[in-house]
Formats: sequence, structure tokens, C-alpha cells
Amino acid sequence: IGLALLIALLLASLNAATRIRRATAGCLVLLLTLGVLHNLEAWRRTSQLSNEFLSELKQLEPSPSAHAEFVFREMPDTIRGIFFLREGLSEAIRMAYDRDDLDATRVSDRPLSPTDAHQISVIALQWVGETPPLLQRLRN
Repeated sequence: IGLALLIALLLASLNAATRIRRATAGCLVLLLTLGVLHNLEAWRRTSQLSNEFLSELKQLEPSPSAHAEFVFREMPDTIRGIFFLREGLSEAIRMAYDRDDLDATRVSDRPLSPTDAHQISVIALQWVGETPPLLQRLRN
């Protein structure tokens, strides 16, 4: 709201003709529209990557053992400025597999301790990049 008020004050303070004021306002509307379209495309791409990520995960590990934990290395927090499964990673995997006993973490969130590794089945995966294949299985 503050930015909109500032832009309105700047436009109102132009002592130029109405024509220049309208042209300036039109340029601002065009630039803001392009910014919104750019942001929407970033959200769409991140959403598409999330779907591809879950599909590829299910291909790499079709039926994980009970109480398995997926551990992801080098997985980005953001892609093009949009949070990428930063919150809800475990929930997304539980929904993809339709199981409540699975868990997931990023190595950057919490390093896996040796005692944890003995209590649960760990499936270690590494983020490869934004183009398929997105994931690579690591040896445990």
C-alpha cells in the first residue's frame, strides 16, 4: 500500500501535461503486470518441479520400508526465489505414498546421527538439478 501511495504521489506531482502523466501511469501498469506474470511463472515452475520430484521419488523408491526416513542432500531451499518444499516435505511424501509412517529431512536441516540410523531405515538421495533426473540415490 505504501508503494502504491508513493507512486500515486509521484504521478500527481508531475507538473507535465496530462498526456505525459497518463503515459507514465501506463508504463507503470505495464511494468507491474510483467512483474506479476514473471512471479506467476516462477510459482508454476516450482509447482511443476515439486510434482516431478514426487513422481521421480516414487520411481526410485516404489515401496519404502516401514518407518523409513528419506534424507535429501543438496536440495535447494528456493528455486527462482520460491520456496521449494521448505515446509511440508514430510507431508508431501506421506501424501504421495499414502502412508503416515514415512518421514523426510534435508541434511541441511538436521544431520542424521548414528543412533538415528540404527533406529530407522534411511533412504539417502541427492538433488541433482532442475532438469530430469532430479534425484540420485546415494549408497547408505
